[in-house]
Amino acid sequence: MTSLKDVAQLAGVSPSTVSYYLNGKKKVRPETAERIQAAVRELNYQPNLIARSLKMRVTHSIGIVVSDLSNIFYLDILSGMENVLRSRGYSSIVSNSRSDGQIEKENLRELTNRNIDGVILLGTGQNVAPKCSEYGIPIVSVDRIGSEETFTVSVDNVQGGYLGMKFLIRKGKKKVAFIGFPQRISLAERYEGCKKACVEAGLDPEQSLIYYETQISPEHGYKAVMDLFYDGRLDTCDAIFAGADFVAYGALKALHDLDIDVPGQIGLIGFDDLALSQFTIPALTTVQQPRFEIGEKAASMLLDMIDKKDAINSVKLKPVLVVRDSV
Repeated sequence: MTSLKDVAQLAGVSPSTVSYYLNGKKKVRPETAERIQAAVRELNYQPNLIARSLKMRVTHSIGIVVSDLSNIFYLDILSGMENVLRSRGYSSIVSNSRSDGQIEKENLRELTNRNIDGVILLGTGQNVAPKCSEYGIPIVSVDRIGSEETFTVSVDNVQGGYLGMKFLIRKGKKKVAFIGFPQRISLAERYEGCKKACVEAGLDPEQSLIYYETQISPEHGYKAVMDLFYDGRLDTCDAIFAGADFVAYGALKALHDLDIDVPGQIGLIGFDDLALSQFTIPALTTVQQPRFEIGEKAASMLLDMIDKKDAINSVKLKPVLVVRDSV
């Protein structure tokens, strides 16, 4: 097994220099860092993380609690997190809360019992982050807003809803069904953005918007449209704003089954810009979230907190409207 001394010998430096560099305790000259990195790669050196954690009282592992692992929205965010974690010598333990606040709390307890260094709460609905002090470790939440003490990363959801609704209004849409989700602050903010666009255009939000609440899945998107159709409210709509692309896919299938032309009779817009959205028929117009960047920002924020570095406690990224064929 390759040892730290082997890396030091190949790099032409002392073992302590290699140790300082790999642990991030001390800066070395660029040329020295390059030699150490080359030696690590050539020898395929793997640090003894258990020994290191005992010595430094850190495990170099973090927990990630995901709202719903079946939702493909989270895959790019997790990839962004992994990109940063790997580059800084950390691993992750991922758990699924299944959009249940009680399960989320149980997952947090289990993770902290493993002596992890910090936690990222990803897309979970119940906001337990303000109580994170009881866990004794840094916690970052993604896609939800907590108290001033909570470290958060999110997209500007109000602006995202505003961009989507403004586009629908510009396309002549006057009656829009908005499909939202319970216990999700981000979706409430997107709806606020829709109302803001209505007011700006001189429209009464109470008259121009129909709010329908459901869960985040294609199946629930399908059911939402069917419910709106059978209770007669879809007859008055000329557009649907799905609060997530994952829901828009089901809505699009329901409109197809009802023989309603998209976008001829009803326009459809989503939120997220998942990779599949460019391949639906018609291709889905949507509001893009920079998901990979969200993951990177969240992981960097948490690791900076762990390393006792100054960390901004709130990062809000800009959404972008992606126009395709469904409106």
